[in-house]
Amino acid sequence: MRPHLTENEGMTVHLKGNLRNGSDSCHALKSGGCHLNADDEKILTKARFRADHGGKKLCLVVLSVAELDLDQGGTLQEIYDRAKERCCSLCPHDVIPYLRLQHRNQPKGQSRKIAMEPIKDEEDTQHIFHMGHDDEGLWLEAYPFRESSDLWRPQEKFFFVKEKEQATAYATA
Repeated sequence: MRPHLTENEGMTVHLKGNLRNGSDSCHALKSGGCHLNADDEKILTKARFRADHGGKKLCLVVLSVAELDLDQGGTLQEIYDRAKERCCSLCPHDVIPYLRLQHRNQPKGQSRKIAMEPIKDEEDTQHIFHMGHDDEGLWLEAYPFRESSDLWRPQEKFFFVKEKEQATAYATA
């Protein structure tokens, strides 16, 4: 049975399989019953995947903007800076499809953002991925935002990588 992620808990994502690019990921997500639209697929195909991730495990934790001491909300950079102060780092793009595929028991009505380096589309709009569960099932969405000054609400929750795990299990080149 896969772990049930509740508030302030972590989960391990196992980067196993043949998801080496956005196209492979889109196919696997759709085959796994995840709802993606054409725009989401386009953004996912722009994600940077590492060829050497096979078999690695990352420990993720969920933090709200308010838990990062940003009670009035914060910009994405402020959120990421506060998370870094708490020994958390951004999720590599490889995590996106694996997290959605492995977190199949996400409670209905719950949604989470994935703390990651934003991906730009053709119009220079930045996106991070957002995953959830609604009446139509599990979904993954490329969540757009235009300005680096956009404020994220205090109740928004993000997946981050625990930095110790990031350093030992997913060393960057």
